[in-house]
Order: sequence, then C-alpha cells, then structure tokens
Amino acid sequence: MKEFLKTISYIEWENLLDNLEFKNDYIISSVFTARDHISFENIFAKENIPGFSRSTVDGYAVKSEDVKGASASIPSVLKIIGEIKMGEISEIKLNSGEAAKISTGGAIPEGADGVVMIENCEESDEWVEIYSSVGKGENIILFDEDYGKGEIIVNKGEILNNNSIQALIASGIYSLKIYKKLKIGIISTGDEIIDYKTKTREKGQIRDTNSFILSRLLEEMNETVVFLGIIKDDYNELYNIIEKNLNKFDLFLISGGSSMGTRDITYDVLSGFSKILFHGMRVSPGKPVIFGEGENKIFVGLPGHPLSSFISAYTIVLPLVLKMEGGNNYKITPSGYLPVDRNLSKKVGRESFIPSIKYKKDNGYFVRPLLGESGLISLIKESTGFIRISENKEGVYEGEEVEYYEF
Repeated sequence: MKEFLKTISYIEWENLLDNLEFKNDYIISSVFTARDHISFENIFAKENIPGFSRSTVDGYAVKSEDVKGASASIPSVLKIIGEIKMGEISEIKLNSGEAAKISTGGAIPEGADGVVMIENCEESDEWVEIYSSVGKGENIILFDEDYGKGEIIVNKGEILNNNSIQALIASGIYSLKIYKKLKIGIISTGDEIIDYKTKTREKGQIRDTNSFILSRLLEEMNETVVFLGIIKDDYNELYNIIEKNLNKFDLFLISGGSSMGTRDITYDVLSGFSKILFHGMRVSPGKPVIFGEGENKIFVGLPGHPLSSFISAYTIVLPLVLKMEGGNNYKITPSGYLPVDRNLSKKVGRESFIPSIKYKKDNGYFVRPLLGESGLISLIKESTGFIRISENKEGVYEGEEVEYYEF
C-alpha cells in the first residue's frame, strides 16, 4: 500500500479556495434567465423604489402633530379635503387641521407625515374624528425605502435568486452581466463499477451511483455537466479520455481511484495534466481527495465510497464550483447549532463530517449522528444533513451543541 503524498486539513482547504485564481469571463444575460448565476459586477438601482411614498393601510393621511394625544375620550377632529385611492397620485396639499381619506397603496399627499388606521376613525360628513395618535412615518412606505437610486441591489459575486431578480425588475433592470457557468466533466473509475441503469449485476459489481448524485447536485445549480463514462483501472484508458476532452471542460471530477491502493491510478494520471496541490485531506469521511491545478482548469479526484463521495460533494465540489464561478459566499456555513443526542468519540487530527438526522423532541430540535462505514448508501438516504466536529476534538458529549449542515 502506497502512502498519501501531501495531505491538508479542511481549514487549509478553505484557505486554498480563498487564494484560488480562476479566469472566468462574463456574458450579458436577460434577468429572467439569470437565476443561480453569479453577478459579474455590483448592480445599482436605476430608480427609487417604490418611487413614491404610499400608505400601508386604509385610513386617513394626517399631520402627526394634529393628532398628538388623540384618544377615544379626547378625539382630534379634522376636516376631510379629499380622497386618494390605491395607486393614485393626488395633488392634494394637506394643511394643519386637515385630513385626506386614503386607501392602501395610495400616494401620501404633500404635507402629511402619518396615516391613522380607519378602525381608529369615525367619519361624519366632511369631518373625521381621530381616536389614536400616530408618529411621523407611521403606516407609510417612503419613496426610497426599498432602494434609493444608485444604491446597490446586487453585489458582485452574489448568487442571483428569485428574490434578488424581483428587486432588479422592480428597478427596471432587465439585463445584466453574469459569470459564465462552468463546463464540468465527470468520470467514474473502477473495474467493479457498472452503469447505474444496469438492471442486473453480477457478484462483485457495483452500480455507479456516485456520478448520478454528483450530476444531480450540480444540475440543481444549473451547471453544465457531461458524464464521460466509466473507465477501468487502467492508466492509459483514463489518461486518454481526459486528453481527448481536455479543451472541452473547465473542471474534471474523477470518482474513484484516488486512494493509494495498487490499482488507484488517478493521482498518476492527473499528474500528467496538472500540478497536484494536495493528495489526501485530513477529514472523515473523504480522506482520498486529489486536487490538481492545470492551465485554467481544475482536476479533482474524489473517493469511490458512496458516503465519502457524497460528503466530498458538499464540502469540496460545490464550494469549489462557486469559487471558480466568481462567487463571494462559497464556503460551507452551518444551518444552525443543535445538541447531539448521544456521546460521540472521534480521532484527533481529522475533521469529521458525520451524516445525521435532525428531529424534534419536546420543545427543541436535536441531531442523531449516524455511524457506519463510508460505503453505506443507507447513511446517505436516512440523513437530513451532517454535523461537523473540528480535528482537534476527541468527540462531543450528549447534549453538546454542534454545527449542523442541512442537505
């Protein structure tokens, strides 16, 4: 058995990501097809949003000073000088002692600085009794309360989602510069690996589920993914498939063959196309990871065991893709901190990412670590996420809070 050549910690991996330089061009895209892409630049509001101050309730627009101290026993009585309907811009100018009836969404008239809710008022002919005071700005959305003209709506490196796209549309922005999506090639290796679509398998064969789940996770990010096939444990065969497709992809992901067994040839092959920055990560599961940097291309050898590969997808591949595409927030971040429901021991010197089940008990949430070998797919199926325990800890005690990452 050979030895791993250069291992790194997960913290060192995150530092490597910080310093990774990858040249990625932009395209000009319609805002309506930009979801899950990353903004190439800061995008500024072209207009004030909403653009005019408006009421958030049905009621009466007033000067707040006119209703100061108003109550059911001592109401303020104001003269009604007009009505403003939803979405209507009025030329009404409010003076002291006057009020304007207003609908939700109606534009605040000049001179008014508050709106009294209709249930706190009683109208009689051209007069209204006000039974409640209001503060300045109460029940009003100001003309630039969402975004002021020139204010940043989307930051460079921000992943665009439906919410940010809605804000861009509201400001009249319909096209923008986004980073290009990567072209990603996936290869599975191993004499025992067969196509996951194979209905029957012989003893000793394993269906290739790693390429399936890895492709699906990347496709959920709208990545362009091509499966290049299953390659036997043969140096020339793996070398040739990469060489044939070298100029077609930005990122190569090779599943399997990254350990140090006699048949694990991924390291030797990738050395022919890239500078290997590390071989082996001090994590569990997922130690057999290879990372190579070529000429504006990245090569990653992933573990072949399903659980190791799955965890590596979340902790290595997805952050890497976001970084390569120009993202700012590419590191994994916990969904929360939850207590574990059992004592848990681990080896010092390895960061642990343990598949776990989040569940509710009494008035709170807990996580139950799922223990087992890295080849077990059932651990993936049962888990709702994983917990993270730092490499310098020997374990955690029951009830101790840990970082929890939801899938």
